[in-house]
Amino acid sequence: MHPLPSLLLALIASGPAAGPFEVRAPSPSPGPALATRDEAALQAELDALQSEFEAAQEAFYAKLRELYAPFGEREPSPSEAAELERKVQELYAQDPSKSFAPRFAALAGKAKGSVVAARAWLRVVSFGRGGDVDVEAAIATLLAEHLERTELAELASMLAYSQLPPALVQGTLGTLRTKSPHDKVKAAATLSLAMTLQLEDVAKAKELYRELIAKYPALDAGWGGTFGEVATRALFELERLQVGMLAPDFEASDENGVKFKVSDYRGKVVVLDFWGFW
Repeated sequence: MHPLPSLLLALIASGPAAGPFEVRAPSPSPGPALATRDEAALQAELDALQSEFEAAQEAFYAKLRELYAPFGEREPSPSEAAELERKVQELYAQDPSKSFAPRFAALAGKAKGSVVAARAWLRVVSFGRGGDVDVEAAIATLLAEHLERTELAELASMLAYSQLPPALVQGTLGTLRTKSPHDKVKAAATLSLAMTLQLEDVAKAKELYRELIAKYPALDAGWGGTFGEVATRALFELERLQVGMLAPDFEASDENGVKFKVSDYRGKVVVLDFWGFW
């Protein structure tokens, strides 16, 4: 785990105690007046850079698929597996995120203070530590200069699956859910924080899911329904579907169309095989 950069440490330490899941952001630093910029041109530049990255990423994935193609129907031999691993590692050294992250960061600096800058910094964060840019500093900039923007709902969502240090992730989500002026950002941050806490603090995670159900029952989560619906399913999983719990009963039909219930097999060893095509 890399030490947090001084800017993040300053954010965490500034001011009175901010609570266990909050990073205090300093007042936004004023950038050049937006009137002096052509924001439309900056957005077009960001769009072009994003399109260029997506093309490079698709080419990268095509090469990756090509490496695995000979083994679609069989397992590679030990020597083939070793050679495949070597080639895969060589290819990952050419991951386009490494070269594109600095370009997005440069554009963010050029567009400082604008919504284009926020969107460019979000692209940097999406690369994680795979990009050759200090992602912790990118997050700090988003908190310091763009905390009022609705775009930070995307930051909240991506942090749920981040490999960044837990203290940084939880602190950032705490700030977003308490300091953002937008319900969508607060709800997204609350959901992500609950997801990150499920393995270490189940009681706190349940509390956050119940908070979502109470405060944002009908707010669209952008995937999987409303925040209330997503939280209800997650809460059901924590309370009813954990190892050692009695499985909920349900009815299904076997291959001959005969209906059965899981409870019919209570006291016996049951293997459930869920499968499909995606």
